[in-house]
Amino acid sequence: MEKNQILHLFQERYNSLKWKNFLAEIFNAEFYTQPITLNINTEITESAVQLGQIILPENELSREIAVYEVQLKPHITIERNRIGLRNLLRNYWKNIDAAFIVYHQPDSPKWRFTYVSELTGFDTEGNFQKIQTEPKRFTYVLGEEENVRTATERFTLLAQKANNITLNDIKDAF
Repeated sequence: MEKNQILHLFQERYNSLKWKNFLAEIFNAEFYTQPITLNINTEITESAVQLGQIILPENELSREIAVYEVQLKPHITIERNRIGLRNLLRNYWKNIDAAFIVYHQPDSPKWRFTYVSELTGFDTEGNFQKIQTEPKRFTYVLGEEENVRTATERFTLLAQKANNITLNDIKDAF
């Protein structure tokens, strides 16, 4: 996918089909026929679903990135509440390697993309361990009249890897 195509996607209102096509092209994302409904705080959300997943090879492991979509209620300001929004799905992504989360409102020209990750790995003796670090959080407000240059550059770097992307590549890109 070319940089100008990514730029155009990020400068538009959120479109679930275009987002899924974008993730499928860059990351070989697989989407469920029927998204999985998530039970989360309904005071600020209309709905939350897991759309699918991305499986990335890393050494002899497979790393999983869950793909989520959250529709927020109209009174929520997308430009604010970064930590509050991230924590909405914490119980769902805390046991996997990473998550791509989109927050949107149907009548809003803006949407938010967030990447979160809590990794597991191996110590120097080869024993499996959970790396107890605070989750990494990277988030961008996208959409009409937003400066999407940084997000566009980051995803363009990943697109150039052409299906050879690792979770490390994603972490480094952000």
